[in-house]
Amino acid sequence: MKILWITNSILPDLAKALKIRHLPFEGWLVDLAQEISKKPDVELIIATSQKNKGRFYTKIANISYYMLETKKPNTVYDSYLEKQWEDIINKVNPDIIHLQGSESANALPLIKINPSGNYVLSIQGLISVYARYYLAGLSLKDVLKSLTIRSFIKKDSILNEQKSFTIRGNKIEKEYFKKVQHFIGRTSWDFAHTKYMSNDGTYHFCNEMLRSQFYKEEPWQLEKCTPYSIFISQGNYPIKGMHQVLNALILLKTEFPNVKLFFAGRDILTTQKGLKNKIKEKNYGKYLRKFIRSNKLENSVFYLGTLGEKEMIKAYKNANVFICPSSIENSPNSLAEAQMLGVPCIASYVGGNMDMVEDGTSGLLYRFEEFEMLAQKVSALFKDEKLSQTLSTNGRKAALKRHHKETIIEKTISIYNTINKIETLKS
Repeated sequence: MKILWITNSILPDLAKALKIRHLPFEGWLVDLAQEISKKPDVELIIATSQKNKGRFYTKIANISYYMLETKKPNTVYDSYLEKQWEDIINKVNPDIIHLQGSESANALPLIKINPSGNYVLSIQGLISVYARYYLAGLSLKDVLKSLTIRSFIKKDSILNEQKSFTIRGNKIEKEYFKKVQHFIGRTSWDFAHTKYMSNDGTYHFCNEMLRSQFYKEEPWQLEKCTPYSIFISQGNYPIKGMHQVLNALILLKTEFPNVKLFFAGRDILTTQKGLKNKIKEKNYGKYLRKFIRSNKLENSVFYLGTLGEKEMIKAYKNANVFICPSSIENSPNSLAEAQMLGVPCIASYVGGNMDMVEDGTSGLLYRFEEFEMLAQKVSALFKDEKLSQTLSTNGRKAALKRHHKETIIEKTISIYNTINKIETLKS
């Protein structure tokens, strides 16, 4: 069986072959690809596209990699890809074409030139839905008072970004849901949206694998973490809810003066002097900086950098509490990774988070806007060692079962076989 994956980013082996830096995106695909490619009856081909990278082919450890050249960002349809996809389909003739997410337009030209292919779409996030929650409780006044030079030059203010999500959702994501007949999801949230977005599509349930080191690591220990510390995996844009954590931090400081918030991802806060750096300053970053300064939180918020796998593990295990404070999520890998390591977790009651956290047993849940509730939940974990240990043990147990490697590999292959049978009967 020939399986063609289409990814939104460049996976590590391909990045190495291209001699470019690998960014830590779609890491959950790496081990799954390696395991599937070991199956004797499977041939795995992985294709992606990126602007200004040219066309490229290589084969590494039983996996064939194709880099397609696009002249446009992956967020818009590029007809230049049509002939390249046609060449690959003629050469590979895949039995299954697996689209890894609906956020990028890179597979739409393939569907246009090859409408009869056996397509299956793995749902990551749903940007058409995310657009509704993009402001994440920020008021129009908050946004406008924090506009930057960049906001006008690049037209990437918070409001512009929300509009971009809406447009991409309508022009890209909804096109996939009209044209693809099979979908892979993992939460009651993505199941509900698939039911109403797809054209009578078939939904297949399968959890995702995590990055390999998270399965090998010794679990979190309360006595080894930094007391009164909070970790969030990123705060790059409003959906991720960093501003709500800062609201909670103000309340927590009255009870725990030494409380600290650590965050990873892009550095949304640092701005150096000079016009060139001012032009780089983002709307949301300026809002956060002003908020931190006006509330005297400068000595309570710390940026850790863009972290690799081992560095992320260290950051998780160093934390007293992990928070997933997003205004919307499907099944965030950061929450899954924290649970896998046994870090006591708090998550907002949104999207698929409720499928991952049993409140009071494997984590704590709170309503996204209620930062007072968030502060109270953090306070409870800071003060109650027994509760922290309970959430640690049960969260890890739930994650180990949910992300069991062999189960996910077998289920993925089973889905491919099922699709082949269904589509063969149709024809």
